[in-house]
Amino acid sequence: MWKYIEKLFNIYNKIREFLYKKRLTKDISRDNIIMKSISNKEKYNLKKVRTSKGEENMNLLEMNPHETKYIPLIGSPIGGSTASFLYNKIFASFGVNAMSYPVEVKKGELPEFLSAMKYMNAPGFIATSPHKQDLTAFMDEIDDASRIFRSVNAVHVDKNGRMEGHGLDGKGVIGAFDDNKVDLKGKEVLMLGAGGISGIFASELAQRGIRKLTILNRTEEKARYVADTLASCTEVVTASGAYTAENARKAAKTADILIQATTLGMKGSGHDHPDLSFMEALPRHAWVMEAVSNPPETAVIKKAKELNLNTVMGMEMLVNQVKAICRFILGWEAPQEAKQIGIDFYCDLFHYRR
Repeated sequence: MWKYIEKLFNIYNKIREFLYKKRLTKDISRDNIIMKSISNKEKYNLKKVRTSKGEENMNLLEMNPHETKYIPLIGSPIGGSTASFLYNKIFASFGVNAMSYPVEVKKGELPEFLSAMKYMNAPGFIATSPHKQDLTAFMDEIDDASRIFRSVNAVHVDKNGRMEGHGLDGKGVIGAFDDNKVDLKGKEVLMLGAGGISGIFASELAQRGIRKLTILNRTEEKARYVADTLASCTEVVTASGAYTAENARKAAKTADILIQATTLGMKGSGHDHPDLSFMEALPRHAWVMEAVSNPPETAVIKKAKELNLNTVMGMEMLVNQVKAICRFILGWEAPQEAKQIGIDFYCDLFHYRR
């Protein structure tokens, strides 16, 4: 337990030391604690927000460290994650006295990390692979969908140490569709992948009134579990099968929406879709959503654009998920401008022009 407490404080102190040195050399402006950019207040016409020092946008160094809310992002491997940078960019832009930072927590080490959390001024934490499923066993409270589909990626910790877990990946999906004015009611969806996030995606889609969901996965049994579970608790018509070119093409012919929910194509994964020709069978009105945000344009998104199909990129899903997590963990409703700040952040980070 104590090694995690020491690790958390060491990360925090290194970040503050880095920021302090940057401040002395004037490499970081008052409104940018993560990366150089033009003033957020000018670019996004941000309204001043109330903080402990008045109504203004603030740098973390100007805030009271005794009041800072620390939000660890745990996973393994975690070295390549950019999510903490995104959260901190948004916190800095709106004067929120909070800070996210990545912590390497290997599979099997959750009990030790959770014990250390009791000693932190932390309202909660964010989890990524490989912990989403394992976390469900440690929660004092968990919503039905997260329990049924065994996936938690956000945990709120109250003043008594009680932990409430939610799988909020699906909020990102719904928010991104809403931003693109996609009406999900009555739609037929083809989803690739049956990992933890797939069930959460499916649950949110069902609540929005989709008519049918077909799930294809490399391991057919996992696809069947998600499909059968959804069918047992909703009125959605479901189907499942192995992710093969033949099955994908057959399902694509009548799909209004394709959701790519595997890790295929993710930077560093070393794997990609072997054959995307099935996408040619999608109707011309179809939407294609990608859950992978790095790289911004995966093979699936490139193929969709080649076919002149409507697309929803992974970064759009991610920034909507950030809003949901901030609301759940901090009780803070991030303004709409936060999403555009997030999109611009990722475009700058990946040198990508939309």
